[in-house]
Amino acid sequence: MKIIRQHNSSLLISMVTLLSHGISSTKEREACSNILPDEEFRVFLTMNAKASVNWKLKTKVRLIELNWTLAPEAKTIDWVGLFRRDPMIKFSHPIVGVSAFGFGGYFLTRFKFPKYPFHGMKSPQSTCLYGYWIGYISGNRTLKSNCLKLQPNWMWEDKDLIGSVPLNKLMIPGSHNSGSYLDFLGLSRINIIYRYTVNQGEDVWNQLLYGIRYLDIRVGYYKDTPEKFWVVHDFVRMNPLYEVLSDVRRFLQRTNEIVIMDFHRFPTGFEEGGMQHSELVRFLTRELGEFMAPDWIGRNVSMNDLWRINRTLILTYAHYPSSAYNNIIWSEVPQSWADEGSVLPLKKFLKREMNKNSKATYFWAAMTHLTTSPIDIVLNLNGGLRELSDKIARQVNIWYRVEWWDEANIVATDFFLGNNIIEESIIANRKRVCSN
Repeated sequence: MKIIRQHNSSLLISMVTLLSHGISSTKEREACSNILPDEEFRVFLTMNAKASVNWKLKTKVRLIELNWTLAPEAKTIDWVGLFRRDPMIKFSHPIVGVSAFGFGGYFLTRFKFPKYPFHGMKSPQSTCLYGYWIGYISGNRTLKSNCLKLQPNWMWEDKDLIGSVPLNKLMIPGSHNSGSYLDFLGLSRINIIYRYTVNQGEDVWNQLLYGIRYLDIRVGYYKDTPEKFWVVHDFVRMNPLYEVLSDVRRFLQRTNEIVIMDFHRFPTGFEEGGMQHSELVRFLTRELGEFMAPDWIGRNVSMNDLWRINRTLILTYAHYPSSAYNNIIWSEVPQSWADEGSVLPLKKFLKREMNKNSKATYFWAAMTHLTTSPIDIVLNLNGGLRELSDKIARQVNIWYRVEWWDEANIVATDFFLGNNIIEESIIANRKRVCSN
């Protein structure tokens, strides 16, 4: 049921607050009782981040990846398969089958996820996509299955469990350089600009439908073009800002989800002073003002707090004069950015940041991606951002499933469908509540 946006009286808010405090513990206990004891036993599908073109000019992109951990009482005969229907409901012959004890819990298939537009969805619902499932089979039993899915309502669906938890104490899946998205279309995309400026394979509407709830936005101002505000990657124009705002507005109109939109950098066109910032803030307020939560509600705000006032967007802005004198503009989210090009230094940096921020009473973002140096880009030493994203994808799943599930706040990645950070976040939040 969609929340109707209207001004609530303070008396009504107080009554709802009192009632919710009285029943929250009961609801949490009931929700925790439904969490399976084998939650650490996982099977899931991901989409390989890499993209290439072969000598026949056929694109190799969006390849399906099988991921799994061993069952609690695994047997040597156990195997994992890729199916065209859910094997938990009706078993069928797999199109791929591999030993559960081989391949280190990961297998890259030759099958592709198709690319379907989701813009026609009027009432987004959780659903499996593309007709592919992964199943873990032991003997003649399917122990577990999963699919790549849209999760447009995961916060609302878990409201009884996590609704009263401060947002800064939840794990929130995010995307790095959220507006730097572009489809891979073959040879036309095999160039240095594409390799090192595109961070996402899905537009913002799709990102939100899949379950991303933190958007990292970089804006440039171009006075000599019809469209003044663009999402940029450093000094490269990527997509018009109005497209991103339109996607966010449509999503907020159709769901009850909480979104954090972090306007974190303004790398070009804002050098002349505050005029461009004032114009941008007016633009943002005009497009999204009805959803924007006031900053006086505080950094320890929970989803329940935001639902009570019918404001589901936290918009942060990295320009002090703009955020200090506008009560619906929040100061920027601190980003822990390693600026590292290899896996081990990135992990060491993030581990230090987890320790430093473990008791934070503010939002903070672990920027979980590798970066490049100018010489890397000129000589193409690492193959581009897609290659770098794939290089850490499996480790990211383990870090946030095993090591940092109870410490991380916002986790932002490149090509997020290449990892399992959305599902890891949902499960981590349940564990945080139920383990206390």
